[in-house]
Amino acid sequence: MSPKIIAIVAYILIIIGIIGVAWGLQPTEGDVTASLPSGAGYYSYIKISMWLNGHVSGSYEVTSDGTVRLLVLDSEQFDEYSVSGYVSNPLDSSTSTAGSFSADLPTTGAYYIVVEHASTTDPQEIDISYKVTGIDLTYLIAGAVLLAIGAVLAVVSMRMKAKAKAVAPPAPVQPTSEVVMFDKKK
Repeated sequence: MSPKIIAIVAYILIIIGIIGVAWGLQPTEGDVTASLPSGAGYYSYIKISMWLNGHVSGSYEVTSDGTVRLLVLDSEQFDEYSVSGYVSNPLDSSTSTAGSFSADLPTTGAYYIVVEHASTTDPQEIDISYKVTGIDLTYLIAGAVLLAIGAVLAVVSMRMKAKAKAVAPPAPVQPTSEVVMFDKKK
């Protein structure tokens, strides 16, 4: 493969990697409509990946009849909840037809915004708006990996160019001035 093509791919990966890292450092906002089917025990969730620490806040509104319970959980609490349907000490909890939520996300890991039926088991639609501040681990890692791959490819490209230059024969030397030769007369 040509060093130029490798260099182009390297620079594209570096640019995408920079964008990924920058994206991972930006607040994440989302608007989601969650659907809960008819019946007890159903829930819907939004997964958030966090590095170090952060904060999540937002609001929700039930667009159909009845109330819902909204929970903000860490990964251990979510595992407990998904098995038993119950969790003690959620990071935040609210039961209403509309409300807000806010929770600190203290460590690296996955967090979940969960909604479940509260006053009814009829089908429900819930509009959820949320904002997460902190470092998004998914984008940060993806960006860093693309940056690293791009940097390695850039080095490979430069080495291929240097090797090709060293192996190539020198260009023929062109005279810079005319040389006149004189013969002795006999």
